[in-house]
Amino acid sequence: MTTLDKRYPDVLEKDAPAEQVRLVADLDQAYTEAAPPELRALLRQALREHAAIPMSLHGRRHSPPPRRPLILAAVALLAAAAIASVAHAVGLLLPPADQAITSTPLEHLVVEKNLGRVLNLSQSACGLTVTVTRVYADANRVVVGLTTTPGTTPTGLVDMPRLTDAQSVELPSIFSVGGYSGQPGGSAGAVGSVITYDGSAIRGAPPEVVLRLTAPVLCSSSGTLTGATKPLIFDFTVPFTPGRVADLPQAVAAGGTTMTLERLVATPLETRLYVRGATWDNVTPILVANGRTIINVAGRSAGGVAIYTFEPLGATEKVVTATLEARTDGQPRLSGGPWTFHVTLP
Repeated sequence: MTTLDKRYPDVLEKDAPAEQVRLVADLDQAYTEAAPPELRALLRQALREHAAIPMSLHGRRHSPPPRRPLILAAVALLAAAAIASVAHAVGLLLPPADQAITSTPLEHLVVEKNLGRVLNLSQSACGLTVTVTRVYADANRVVVGLTTTPGTTPTGLVDMPRLTDAQSVELPSIFSVGGYSGQPGGSAGAVGSVITYDGSAIRGAPPEVVLRLTAPVLCSSSGTLTGATKPLIFDFTVPFTPGRVADLPQAVAAGGTTMTLERLVATPLETRLYVRGATWDNVTPILVANGRTIINVAGRSAGGVAIYTFEPLGATEKVVTATLEARTDGQPRLSGGPWTFHVTLP
C-alpha cells in the first residue's frame, strides 16, 4: 500500500488506475503548496459544477446547467470520486463566506471578479458573532456574504436576515446557501453563508445604494429557545450597478394566446426576463444573444408575471432573441406558440 492509499482510502480503491493515482497525487501536492491562479480557478469551477443542485427562486430544484469541460485533467477524478477532496482544497483557499458565494450558479462571479464591496462588519449577541463580509448590488440581485462565529458558550441561533433600503422598502430574499466551515488560520467554528435578495425593488440608477441588514438572533437557555430576540443591525453603503434595460414592452400573439415581454434586464450576475401571459413552469424560455444560447438557471412567478433567470450576457452582446415554447407538461396547459421576441439592448 502506497502513502496515497493510506491517506485517501475513500478515494483510491485497490488497484486504482494509474491515471487516478496520478491525479490524486497532483491534488495532494496542491494542498501543501501556494496555489497559483490557474489552480484556484479550476477548484472553484469544479466545486460549483459538482455541488448539490441549488434551489430555484421558486423553491423547486432545477437541473444544473450543462457543464463546461475543464482544461485540466483533474475533471476525470472529480467526476468519479474526488468531490470531497476538491471541496477541501477550495476551503484552504477561501474564507467561509466566499466558499458559499463561489458554490452558487451566478453569485460566484462576485468573488471571481471581485465585485461589490468588502465590508467585514461584525456584531455579537448570545455568544455569536455575525460578520457581513462583502456585499454586491445590482438591479437584479443583491448578494450578501455572511460569517457566523460561535464564542466559547454560544446560546443563540441566527434567523433569516431582512434587507431594506434607505426608504425602508424590504428586498425579498430569493436564494441562500450556507454551512461552509472555517479553515485553519481562520476563526474556529466559523460558518459561511450567502443570501441573495431581489434587487428589482431598488429604483433608479444611483451610483451607490444605502442598505440595512437586520439579523435576528434567537437566544436560548439550557438548550431551549427563550423567545428573546436580539437583532443585529448593519448599515452600509455599496456601489450599485443598474445594468442594461431593453426598451419594452413587446407583445406577441400565437395560437390564440398573447405573451408580453415586459422587461429584460441584463446585469453582471444575471439576465432577467419578465413575461406576462405565462406561468414560470408552463413554457420553456430560450434566450440567444449574438448567436450564443444563454443558459436558463431558474424561474418563478410573482404578481401575475413569470420571471426567468439566465446567466449573464457579455458586455458586447446586445442583439437578443427570446423564445417561449409551450411545455406539454405545463400547468395550466397552453395552446399555440412559440412566441418570439427580438430585443436590442443599449
